[in-house]
Amino acid sequence: MVSGFVRLAPKAAASDYIAVPIENLVSGGDLSAKMLTLAEPFAVSYHAVKKARPRVGDNVLIIGAGPIGVAAMTVVKFFGAKVYIIDVNRRRLKLAKQLGADGVFNPNTDDFEKFVKKATFGKGMDLCVEASGNSLAAINCVKALRQPNRTVVAIAHSKKPLNNFFQSELVKREGVYRGSRNSVLSDFLEVVKILSRRPDIEKMITKVYSVAEAPQAFKDLTNSDGKLHLKSLLKF
Repeated sequence: MVSGFVRLAPKAAASDYIAVPIENLVSGGDLSAKMLTLAEPFAVSYHAVKKARPRVGDNVLIIGAGPIGVAAMTVVKFFGAKVYIIDVNRRRLKLAKQLGADGVFNPNTDDFEKFVKKATFGKGMDLCVEASGNSLAAINCVKALRQPNRTVVAIAHSKKPLNNFFQSELVKREGVYRGSRNSVLSDFLEVVKILSRRPDIEKMITKVYSVAEAPQAFKDLTNSDGKLHLKSLLKF
C-alpha cells in the first residue's frame, strides 16, 4: 500500500507499473486489496479527527455521509465517543446507521436544532467534523457546539465564503475552528489497525465495476454527483 500523495507520471496509477519511494510503502497486514482501497479516505479522516482527540463519552457530529464522513464516523467510534451524522441522502444515512452511528439526521425532513438538543440533552456537541463542503453546514457545525472551547474540524472546502454570522457564532461559543488536509504516514499505520478490527467496513464499497465498465463508472459518478454509490471501485 502506498501512503500519502506521490508525484507520478501523467497516467499515475492507471499504468501496468509505477515506481514510488520505499518510505511511502506501508504494510496492509492481512487486509484484502478491496479493504485497503479504503485506507486513503480513512487516513484523511483519521488525520482530521486526531486533531481534536475526542474522548470517551463525547458527543460528536459529522456533517456529510460520503466516504470521508463515514470514515470519520468510524474513527470517532474508535476513540470511544458517541457519533451522529447528517446527510440528505437516505441510503447513506441507512448505511451509516448500520456501521455504528448513534444517530442520523436528514436536514430536509428534520429540525437541526431540535436534533442537537435531543442528542446531547441540551448541552451541544463536543466536536463537529465538517465533511460536506457546504458553507451552511460549516455554520451549523459552529451552532451545534457546546460552550466553551469546543472544536470544529473542517475536512472539506466550503464552496462559498463564510459570512459574518459564522464569525459571530464562533465568538459567542468561544469555539475553535480548525482545518485538516490530506494525511501523513503515521495516519496510515493507525488506519490499518482500525480496518483490521472492523471487517464490516467493507460495506462502504457499494459498487465494483469491471475495467470494461469504466466509462459507465465515470458517467455514474458524474451524473449523480457521487450520490449513486458511496464508494465505487474499478477491478483490474
